[in-house]
Amino acid sequence: MNTQFVSSTDYPSGNVATFSSNLKLYWKLLRNEKSSDINDAILEFGAVAKNTRGYVSFCFGYLNGDPMKGDTIFGYYNSASQSVTIMDAWMVAKPQSPVSDASDDILQRNGGYNSATGETHIKWTRFVKTGDSHDVIFTNAVMKTSWALHSTSTGMVRHTSTGKGPSLNFLSAGYATGEYGVLPSQPEVSDGRSSSSNSTCSLPTGYSQSILTHWVNSADYPAANYKLVGTSDSLKLYWKVLTNPNDANNPIIEFGLLATGIYGYASLGFNHGASSGMQTADTMFGYVDSTGKVVIVDAYMQGNLQAPTLDSSQDFISKNGGLRSVSGNYELHLKWTRLVNTMDSADQAFTNVQIPISWALSKTSTSITAVHSYRDKNVMINFMQTVTLSDLGVPPGSALTAACSNSTNSTSTIPPTDNGNVVTPTNPPIVSNSTSSNGNSCSLPSGYSQSITTKWVNSADYPLNNYKLVANYGTSDSLKLYWKVLTNPNDANVPIIEFGLIATGIYGYASIGFNHGTNSGMDTADTMFGYVDSTGKAVILDTYMQGNLQAPTLDSSQDFISKNGGLRS
Repeated sequence: MNTQFVSSTDYPSGNVATFSSNLKLYWKLLRNEKSSDINDAILEFGAVAKNTRGYVSFCFGYLNGDPMKGDTIFGYYNSASQSVTIMDAWMVAKPQSPVSDASDDILQRNGGYNSATGETHIKWTRFVKTGDSHDVIFTNAVMKTSWALHSTSTGMVRHTSTGKGPSLNFLSAGYATGEYGVLPSQPEVSDGRSSSSNSTCSLPTGYSQSILTHWVNSADYPAANYKLVGTSDSLKLYWKVLTNPNDANNPIIEFGLLATGIYGYASLGFNHGASSGMQTADTMFGYVDSTGKVVIVDAYMQGNLQAPTLDSSQDFISKNGGLRSVSGNYELHLKWTRLVNTMDSADQAFTNVQIPISWALSKTSTSITAVHSYRDKNVMINFMQTVTLSDLGVPPGSALTAACSNSTNSTSTIPPTDNGNVVTPTNPPIVSNSTSSNGNSCSLPSGYSQSITTKWVNSADYPLNNYKLVANYGTSDSLKLYWKVLTNPNDANVPIIEFGLIATGIYGYASIGFNHGTNSGMDTADTMFGYVDSTGKAVILDTYMQGNLQAPTLDSSQDFISKNGGLRS
C-alpha cells in the first residue's frame, strides 16, 4: 500500500480477475494483529485500468439482479494535484450516480497514473466486515461484481465502459503469508482535562475572550442562550450577542456547538425551507481534521439531499474548536463568530423573531459530500431575544482575527469568478489611509516573530537579502516579495517560512506561482491567491494550477498557518 502502483507480485498468483481488456483487479487477505476473527481481517485491493485517465468503479455483491445496485468503490487519480480519491459509496439503482457512504470505511488509499503505459492505478483496504449496512460482508463464497470506468473524466458522469464482472470469492485463497493489515487510527484528540485557552494570545481588555479557547463552556454564555438541538447522543447550541466596535448597529454573534459521540462533521441550517430541513438554509459546516485543526466553513443549501455549497463570501470572523474524549466518549466542539447581518444574500440576517433550525451529523466522516448519520429540523430559536452587549467582539477585517485564531479554511473561501475568470470589484473598496506598520494590538509571546501580526509589509522585518522585485508593470507600479525562515518550535527539521508581498497600483488580486511548468508561467504551479475584500478583510488562499489559462483550483488542504494583510492608499 505504500507504493502508488499495483504490482502483480504483491498479490497471490490466483488473486487476480480480468473485468475487461482494459481492467484488472488484484486482492489479498491480511491478518489483523489484534483479532483472529475473520470478520476483522483486512482486504487489500489493487485495480489497474489501461487507456484510462478518468474514474474506475466497482460494485461488489450487487443486489436484486441489478448490477448497478450495491456496495461501490469510486476512484481516480488527479495528476495536477498528484492526489488519489477513492470514495466509499453505494449504488441505489441504474442509471443513478454513486452515493457517498455516510460511514467512510476505507482504511488506506493510494494510487497514481503511469504516463508511460497510460494506466490508472488505485489501491485501497477495508475490513472484511465493516459493520456498515451499505457495505457488503465478504464471506468464503462467490459474490457477483460489476464495473464501470470513464476514459477521461473524473466526475460522476456517465461511464464510457461498463459491464458485469466475474463472480469471485475473495477469501478462498486464505491469508497472504505473514502479512498484517494496517489498522485504522483514531483521530487526534485532546486529553479533555483542560478547558483553558489554547493560545497564549489574549484579546484586549473589554473583548469577549471565549473565542480563544478550544472548548465550549456553558459558563461563557447567558443562561437563557442555550438549546438542546438534537438528542442523538446530544447536540447543544450556545450563543451570545456582542458589541461590534466598528458598527454599534450591527452586533456580532458568537456560537458554540457541542456534539457528543461523534468525530465526524456537524452542520447547522438557519431558517430552512418549510418542506425540508436543509433546503435553502444558511449553513455552518464544521469538523476537526486528522491533525487536530478545526475547519468551520460558511455554506448554504441549494436543494434537499444535496451537499452544502460553499459561500463565495466567507463571513465567519473568528473560529475555534477541538475534539476530545471525556470518559471514553468523543466531544466535537465548534465555535465561530459572525455579524448579525453580513449583507450577504446567502446568509441569514438575525432579527428578534424565531426561525427554524435544522442540523446534521456524521459519526465518523468529515467529507462535505458524506451523507449524515443523524439529522432533524424545525428547532425554533430566537437568537436576538436575549441580547447582552457587555463585551466587544472582534469585527471583520481586524488583524486580531489572524493573530488569535485556531482554525483552517481547508475547504472554504472560493475566489469570486465570472465564467471561470477571477473578477475584481467594480468600485474601489474601502481602504485604510494609515501609514502605520501596525494593524493589530495583539502580540505573540516573546521569542516569536511579531511581523505577521501587522497588516502592512515592512522591509525592515525581513533580512536584507531576502527580497525580490518580482515585476514592474504599468508606468511606475511594482510587485515586491519578501521572505524569512523561522524556527518551528514543534519540529526543528521543518522550518516555517513567512512571506510578505506588496503590489502597488492595484486593488484586485495578486497571485504567486511557485515552481511552474516549463511551458507556462502558471501551469502546475503551487499557487498563492490573495486579495482584500470590500469589507477590508484579507483573503489569502492556498491553491494550485491545473492548466494554462485556467483559474486557480482551491487546495483541499489549506496549509497557510497565519495570514494578514490590508489595502491602503
